Amino acid sequence: MVKLTLIASAFLGFFAASAFAAPSVPHAIGTKKITPVYKPNIHAGPIAGNIKYGGGPLMIGTVNIYYIYYGQWTKASDRQILENLSAHIGETSYFNIEKTYYQQLSGKGKEYVTGPVKYIKSIDDAQYSKGKSLSDQDVIDIVSTHLSSGDLVTDENGIYFLLTSPDVAVTSGLCSQYCGYHNNFKLGSKDIKFALVGDLSNCLSGCAPDNINSSPNNSPGVDGMGSVIAHEMMEAISDPDPSSGWTDASGNENADKCAYVYGTESTLSNGAKYNIDINGVKYLIQQNWNAATQGCQLGTGSGVPPPIGSSSIVHLPPPSSSIIIPSPTKTSATSKPTKTPISCHTGDDQCLSSSGTAAGYRECRNGQWVTLSCGSQGYCYQDNAVDVYCA
Repeated sequence: MVKLTLIASAFLGFFAASAFAAPSVPHAIGTKKITPVYKPNIHAGPIAGNIKYGGGPLMIGTVNIYYIYYGQWTKASDRQILENLSAHIGETSYFNIEKTYYQQLSGKGKEYVTGPVKYIKSIDDAQYSKGKSLSDQDVIDIVSTHLSSGDLVTDENGIYFLLTSPDVAVTSGLCSQYCGYHNNFKLGSKDIKFALVGDLSNCLSGCAPDNINSSPNNSPGVDGMGSVIAHEMMEAISDPDPSSGWTDASGNENADKCAYVYGTESTLSNGAKYNIDINGVKYLIQQNWNAATQGCQLGTGSGVPPPIGSSSIVHLPPPSSSIIIPSPTKTSATSKPTKTPISCHTGDDQCLSSSGTAAGYRECRNGQWVTLSCGSQGYCYQDNAVDVYCA
């Protein structure tokens, strides 16, 4: 009887402790991936080495962007710079680079990133809910609190950007070690993707080295954030659960490999540099790594055609954007059905000549080969004798 009483008491004590335990605090799942501060000896050009798929999920379909303005964001023009970027970056040839990335989960075919990117809304945390000196855990707590309270909807295909004003420090190294980062955490059963980007007014030489004295929209600290937001957004899409998506052998994600590589820059009358116009607003945005061509670009093609039939292979138009994929029901100068050999199965494709030539390619549609052009300046490439793309 005594033994039974002791056992019952122990069980009830355990049950009570479990029932009244505080809810678990969300913690980062992956290792945060940063936009490093500029170092001339490291960022003189693209980081060499191919990027490869690690087998994990990507952000497929619509990607929704949410902003949390932390601290004092009193200038409407600063907000407009950042909100315009996220609202319209998915419409640019820059985002077409991201469409070269795919996931291939167990038992499924390749699913490519398609977008669109949509800017959904912003909220303010103007009272510094976690103070002016934040740890990485504070960053997670701020995001999770605004989700749990209903200030923002909980969206597994969203990226939540915590944007800090220049009077806010992040103790893990904002401005000294990095300019921003992205990671993910679990909120209940939901996988939440988030990023931290701070106003860069205090570290322009490290985070916006080409526009220290002036900037395209006369707000250097905020203009500099544009490139970091683009960096973290592209990485969060292609590697949302670091590092299970796309990385190179050293763990670099796509935007890491092109950090501070801008390509051709134009100069405004105030001396500011820019390289892209997004919905009428000029930005200086770093290039991104193209998984198909394995190199840095500012933009590619005019979009990615959807997969044909049951095939998950996507063909990229060339940078000249001059290629027109004809309807498979018509025969024209660039679409010529031929007799179907035994090996032609819908979805098969191959370069007409060796990889890296301008000869074009052919694709099996409805049991017939269709010859397609890569355009006047396009080249056909075949990756591992499987994926065909033009670039």
